[in-house]
Amino acid sequence: MLDTKDAFQPARSASFFARIASSRAFGLWALVVFTGVVAAGCGTVIQVHNPSPLAKRARWVVLPVTNLADTVQAGERIEALLDPVLREHGVASLERYPALKEDEVHLLLSDRARFDSALTWARNQRYDYGITGTVEEWRYKAGNESEPAVGVTLTVIQLGDNKVVWSGSGARVGSSYQNTSGVALGLLATLVEAMTLK
Repeated sequence: MLDTKDAFQPARSASFFARIASSRAFGLWALVVFTGVVAAGCGTVIQVHNPSPLAKRARWVVLPVTNLADTVQAGERIEALLDPVLREHGVASLERYPALKEDEVHLLLSDRARFDSALTWARNQRYDYGITGTVEEWRYKAGNESEPAVGVTLTVIQLGDNKVVWSGSGARVGSSYQNTSGVALGLLATLVEAMTLK
C-alpha cells in the first residue's frame, strides 16, 4: 500500500516555486480564488495564477517535486500521482525525468541539484512544458479522527524560455476513512481541472 502513517524528516529549504513567486512577472498575474466543499468533511481551497492557455497536445515532462512536508518521499508520491491525473485531462505525451544513476546518488541530498539536473535533461530532450512544485503538507492531523491533510503547489514551466506559464496551490483535509494518497489525488485533479488545457 502506498500510504502509511507516516515517517518523518526535517522540513527542507524554500522551493523553486517560492523563488519564482518573488519575480516581478509573477506579481503581474491575475489571481483567481476558488473555494469549494467537495464532500462531507472534506474541503478544498485553491489559488490559481493562469495567464494563458496550455497546449495539452504539447510534450510534457514531470520534474522533481520538492518536499517541504515532514513526511519522507511526499514529493515523489506527488510526481507519481501527476501522471494519471494529467493523462485523464488530455495530456497524452507525458514522461517523467529519468531515474538517478549510481554516480548521481549525491543529488538525493539536494532538492535544488536534483531539480537542476532534471531540468537540464528536459531542455536537452526538447520538451515543451515541465510540471514541478512543492508539497507543503502531507500528514494525518492529530486527534481521535486522524484526518489526512495535504497541501500542494504546482508550477508549469515553458522549457524553451524558462517562463512560468501556470501555477496553482491548494490544500485539502479528508475524512478519517481516507488516506493521504487518496486526498492528494483528489487535490491534484482539482488543480489540473483549474488549468486551461486546449
